Amino acid sequence: MSYELTLDPKDDFLWVMASGTRSINTVLAIINEIIPACREHNLSIVLIDVRGLDGRLSTINTFTLATRHFPKLRELKVITKAAIIDLMEYELNYRFLETLTRKGGFKLRVFSDHKAAVDWLTNNPKFSTSKVEKNI
Repeated sequence: MSYELTLDPKDDFLWVMASGTRSINTVLAIINEIIPACREHNLSIVLIDVRGLDGRLSTINTFTLATRHFPKLRELKVITKAAIIDLMEYELNYRFLETLTRKGGFKLRVFSDHKAAVDWLTNNPKFSTSKVEKNI
């Protein structure tokens, strides 16, 4: 598990930038750093840019993350809404994650476009269905 994390609190959300090697352990470690940062800065909305993480999660790890770990995260009531920015090439993997987490009651969307992610997170009225096509 090797990664670097930058946490940048904004007015409306915590901006997280991750780089390193992607694995389920890395993702869980990142989540464990985000939770106290949200508490410290009194923020419940998170933008996570993982384009700097090498590799991708397997389908079973994506399923485990969405069905075991995100429900626990939702129960903590620290993070109420999250957007992930990732590479377009991982679209199918993240559609699966997005579907499972939303069915579990966690507000999560995955994007390849930074502006669309921020607009969705901040409920910007400029975020329309035409911009949804840019999310992965």
